[in-house]
Amino acid sequence: MGLRGIFIFVVLAAPATAAEPMSYAGIGLGTTLAVAKGRFPNSKVVGDYIYVADRDSRDQVSGIQLAGSGKPRMVRLSFERPRDAAGRGQPQFPNCKLIESDLRARYGAPDEVRKFAEAAQPRADRIWKGAREMLTLVCCAGPSGELLAEAVVITGR
Repeated sequence: MGLRGIFIFVVLAAPATAAEPMSYAGIGLGTTLAVAKGRFPNSKVVGDYIYVADRDSRDQVSGIQLAGSGKPRMVRLSFERPRDAAGRGQPQFPNCKLIESDLRARYGAPDEVRKFAEAAQPRADRIWKGAREMLTLVCCAGPSGELLAEAVVITGR
């Protein structure tokens, strides 16, 4: 029996990296304040922060911070909403699993989950790493112990 008909496949293993550019709700490191203002026309802009109006909100985002114009740059999309229309009561956050499922559909499983306590509150942040960008889903424990999504933070690496 000769070597004819025998094929050898070599698979090179390389660490997976998330697709870039990274974004959430159409906002990423390449988004300028002017572009964001156009996407959220009914929202209030104060400095580098956009308080997203309910009628502009998509993907449960309530606030957007576009910090810095050069490198390193940071984008933070917040999910905190007041309990009632008057802004009273405990703030509301979406379930971390809901936001994570959107991110998993786009970027796959997180590269890392960091579990720790901040000010005695348990956290479990999910982190996706690309070659030039990193996306973190900031999750903290809610009153019933469920993980709630506080924010998505995108930074350069």
